[in-house]
Amino acid sequence: MKPVFLEKIFRQHFSGLLTSFFTDRTCFYEVLRFSDVFYTTNIPIEEPEKFQYIWDSQKFGTNYSIAIMGKSKDQARQSNKAWLNFTTPDCFYYCPNDLTKCVPPKPENISVVVKPVMFSKYDVTVSWAKPVLQPTYFIVKAFKGNDHVLNDDDDTEEKIVEG
Repeated sequence: MKPVFLEKIFRQHFSGLLTSFFTDRTCFYEVLRFSDVFYTTNIPIEEPEKFQYIWDSQKFGTNYSIAIMGKSKDQARQSNKAWLNFTTPDCFYYCPNDLTKCVPPKPENISVVVKPVMFSKYDVTVSWAKPVLQPTYFIVKAFKGNDHVLNDDDDTEEKIVEG
């Protein structure tokens, strides 16, 4: 996966802020990243006019929120945070139509039809739109309970449907 270049992102969205960050010769910047896990990284500024930081190996199709703020040596003085939200491209952006490298897209237009067949017994028909990229098979799982499904395999029924 191609790395996310913070310089490019910040220059697009915060060019005025970057200029003011660099003119005050901040000692270091603290960069915060939110996704599934929270990270804080202190970035020493060696060449402020060429500021660039690379987060490599980021996940495909993930929403991130990042913040950057300047800090002085005494840690008591810091700028306000400049925030940016972005999404990394999905796998198909780099490997179009390649299910050998990319995870199949999730099914769309899912619907359920419940038909009574005898007293307190029903047939449940689950259908979905035919995907543009056909996976080898689909797994359909039925969970007993409400919307908040916990990993309780005792109340799970699983069927494999050929693609």
